[in-house]
Amino acid sequence: MVTPAEQPRFDQPVVDARGFATQPWMNYWLRMASFLSQEDLSAVVAELQRRVDELESGQSLSFQILGQGSVSINGVPQPGSVVVISLQGDTALPGNTQYYGTGPTGTKGWFPVSGAITVNSGELTKAVGTDGVTNLGLADLANSGVGAGLVKITRDAKGRVSGTQAATTDDLPAGSTNKYFPEAPNDGNTYGRKNLTWVAITTGGFGPPPTDGSPYIGLDGAWEKANGPGSRFWLIEYPLLTDQVGNQLTDQAGNFLMGNSPIIPPGWPASTTVINSVSSGALQSMTLAEANALPNPSDFQMVAITDLTGGREPCWYDNTVASGTKWRRFSDRSIAN
Repeated sequence: MVTPAEQPRFDQPVVDARGFATQPWMNYWLRMASFLSQEDLSAVVAELQRRVDELESGQSLSFQILGQGSVSINGVPQPGSVVVISLQGDTALPGNTQYYGTGPTGTKGWFPVSGAITVNSGELTKAVGTDGVTNLGLADLANSGVGAGLVKITRDAKGRVSGTQAATTDDLPAGSTNKYFPEAPNDGNTYGRKNLTWVAITTGGFGPPPTDGSPYIGLDGAWEKANGPGSRFWLIEYPLLTDQVGNQLTDQAGNFLMGNSPIIPPGWPASTTVINSVSSGALQSMTLAEANALPNPSDFQMVAITDLTGGREPCWYDNTVASGTKWRRFSDRSIAN
C-alpha cells in the first residue's frame, strides 16, 4: 500500500512545461497502480479530477477569521481578497526596551518598559538613558545629625545589618590601632603603659613629692626641700645658650650648649662652706693643672677653670672617669682640656 510519506512534496509540480507528468508523480502513480486494481485506480483519479474541477470553477468557501484578545483582523475572507492578521497598535520596529500590552488609558500597543517601573523615593533612584535602558540605584542617605547609643552590629554577607546589641567600652579590645585602654588597677600603686598593658612603676620607697612649687631631693625614702631657708641642698641652673631668634645652640654632637654663669636661685646664701675649706659665694677659680692637683676632690665638686681651650668655664669632677683628667665641662660634658 502506498503511504502518505511516499507522496511527492507539495511544492513538486505535477506536470512539466511540456504538459507531461513529472518523474516524482509518475513514480507515485506507478507504485499506486501496483497495489490497486484498474477499477479502483480509475475511481481515485476520477475523484481527484472532480476536486480539481471544483477549485477551477471558483466555488466559494464559507469560513470566518476571528481575532481574539489583542489580534486585529483587516479584510474579508473571500476569493480575490487579502486578510491581514496583526496585533492591535503594532509597529514595525518597537525596539528591545518596549513591551506589548495595555497602556494606562486602555490603549493596546507598544510602551516603554521604564514606564512600568516605579521606585520609592528615598530608597531607590531611577534613570532612563537615551537608549531607553532603565538604571536603578540606591538613593543617597542624608546624615540626620542624630546619633543613637553605642551598639554592636552584625552584618550578613551582603553588608546588611542583621543584628544589633547594646555595647560598652568593655567591648573594645585593647590594641595598637583603636587607641583605647582600660583604666589602671585601683590598688594604690603607680602605673604606666608599656607593651599595651599597665605596668606598676617602682618608686623605691618614695611617694609623690610635695606640690608646693619648690624643688625637692629624695633621700632615704623621704623628700627634702631644696633652695629654701634652712635647706641643706641648693640646686643651681645653667642657662641654655640660644641665638638671637631664640633657637637653642648645640655642639657638633647635638648637645645643648650652656652658659658659663649659673642662675643663682633666690635665697642663695652669701657664703657657703665647700670642700677643701674654701668659703666663698662664687666658684673657686684655677687652672686645669691646679684642678688636677687638688687633693681628694669629691664627686660632682665644682670649680671654674680659666685656661681651657675656648675660654674659661665652670667644670665638675666626675669620679667615674677611669684615668687622666676627670673634670668635665658644664657646656657639653666633655673632658676639660
